[in-house]
Amino acid sequence: MKQGLVRRIQCLKFSNERSAYVTHLLYAHRKRPSLIIQEIDIINPSEHTLDLDLQRKKQIYENDLKELEQEDVQFDSTKDIYQMTTNQISIRQHNFIIFVTLTNKIITNSHIKPGRYVSYSRNFYYLY
Repeated sequence: MKQGLVRRIQCLKFSNERSAYVTHLLYAHRKRPSLIIQEIDIINPSEHTLDLDLQRKKQIYENDLKELEQEDVQFDSTKDIYQMTTNQISIRQHNFIIFVTLTNKIITNSHIKPGRYVSYSRNFYYLY
């Protein structure tokens, strides 16, 4: 990762009639060390509308990572809603780090018409 960029490309086949191409781009901001940016592009090449569920699935982690709290927050008088998540990660036997991520909240489902694409951008601010 010499250029600070991670790209993941997926081809998803839901059925014989429905498929999608998904590109994930993840990179660190050059001037803000606590900011990570994620861009997601979804392309529907099929002739049918795709209904996608974009909700984050809870993963079962080992004992070293624990989600402590999650809440929606809003700053100032803007209409933007963010999701703030507090986590704890164990680094040694009795030592741990608590870190907070703040992400702009994206919609949880999407309807992509035939031959169209949707683009999402998400910012992760983390404090530790």
